[in-house]
Amino acid sequence: MLRRSLCSSTWSRGAPVAAALLSALTAGCSPANSSSPESTCTVDATIADAISAGDGNTLPGLPSSTQISLTTLYESPLGMEGLTGDSQSNLYVAGQGGGSPCPVWRIATPSGTKTVVGTIPAPCTPLGITFDASGNLLIADTATATIWKLTPNGQSPPMATAFATGVPGANGIAFDSAGRLWVTDGTTGQGRVWRVAPDGGVIEAFRVQPLANLVNLAPAQDMGDDAGEDSGEPTSPVDAAAGDAGLHAGDGGVELEASAGGAEPDAGSGGTGLEAGVGGVGRDSRALPPGALMVTPTTRAAANTAGSVPIVANGILFTPDGILVVADTARGALWKVALDDEGHVMSPVDCDTTFMPDTLCLQDLFVEHPILEGLDGIVLDTAGNIWGVANERNAVVVVTPSGSVQEVFRNLPDVMTQLRNGGPLEFPTSPFFLPERKFCITQSDVSRRDNYPNSGGEVGPQNGGAFVAKISCIDQPLPAPGLTLPVQ
Repeated sequence: MLRRSLCSSTWSRGAPVAAALLSALTAGCSPANSSSPESTCTVDATIADAISAGDGNTLPGLPSSTQISLTTLYESPLGMEGLTGDSQSNLYVAGQGGGSPCPVWRIATPSGTKTVVGTIPAPCTPLGITFDASGNLLIADTATATIWKLTPNGQSPPMATAFATGVPGANGIAFDSAGRLWVTDGTTGQGRVWRVAPDGGVIEAFRVQPLANLVNLAPAQDMGDDAGEDSGEPTSPVDAAAGDAGLHAGDGGVELEASAGGAEPDAGSGGTGLEAGVGGVGRDSRALPPGALMVTPTTRAAANTAGSVPIVANGILFTPDGILVVADTARGALWKVALDDEGHVMSPVDCDTTFMPDTLCLQDLFVEHPILEGLDGIVLDTAGNIWGVANERNAVVVVTPSGSVQEVFRNLPDVMTQLRNGGPLEFPTSPFFLPERKFCITQSDVSRRDNYPNSGGEVGPQNGGAFVAKISCIDQPLPAPGLTLPVQ
């Protein structure tokens, strides 16, 4: 197994510790040559003192008196994203086989031994994965808009059967205390969250506000050349490079299909009824690179149309008191939704009639912060802290119950190139707490923002494509154990 190190840092809104932390980071985190794959960064004791004291904004108990280190547990020849585990400290993840059946693996810790415990029918692009209360694995497959179910068996691996269908973009999944499964729509960018009954029946429960509404959507062919002349951009409604992070037409990332619940709003919601088109009122979040800027002494402007990140409903979890939390990748935010005993939304909706019915109101936004940009998978510890990975920032982050946002660590920039793509994180996507307070992370090595180009680190093009994703674990135990799943 390979081991990498990086320094721990804390960033919060708490002014009393800001100066101490800045001083500590400046003094203690200046490796002589961070381009070395085994370079280390020792954290000044000032950070440990500031964190352990706690002021309501910082999280006590973070391992920081010594460096935080990660050990690579498993390198995969297939793409991976979702991650879950059992009480025996085994991790479970599905490989993305594309046109071949997708294997579901059990990864033992700390050995990293891999065992096939099931398969998913092709074509398949599995993302979220979780256990139900009976020990079955549920797996979200964005390629077929299906939730698959199987009972893991290393002796006779079963083929998964369909538990629910009609969930395009299926990404994050989580059970509530009543045994209902909740699913986010990921790369479709529409913000849908579905409630799946124990019998597999699917109902759209609500929507997170997308970055833009569709009130001025027009057919692409009607835009003509004038659109490109006015904006200086290509007239194509979708730039091929915008598919960087799996935003492919085939998995709902860039096409809006009426049959999949796409752009089919009624007139009352300000929609157009179009299946696809060009337009939208709002904003477009782009990751640079693959997006690029034209920089001049007087301004900065878009130089291409690549890098759009439309995902507003990604990771998902439930708190013990039944609050649903959704990670918003594009905004760098968390939404909180109150539900009644039947799973109906009690939080405010329909404040902005230009969005689809049942769209959350802005007061449902719990926290939004630049540290959370690219927020992907999220997990909860027993102290109520929400831990997540900011994929495009190559960072691990935590949000306290009060809404304080802290960066636990982030890849150090190379001293020569100033790039952060050399590891140990390589586009982290899903975290999971093992019973002994060990924090493990899948990494998909997508070539975007901090991880661009993805030629650095341990996996990716630099090894001939033999390994394209990995699982790593933080060596130091975190302050509180993870919450047992599913939440009961």
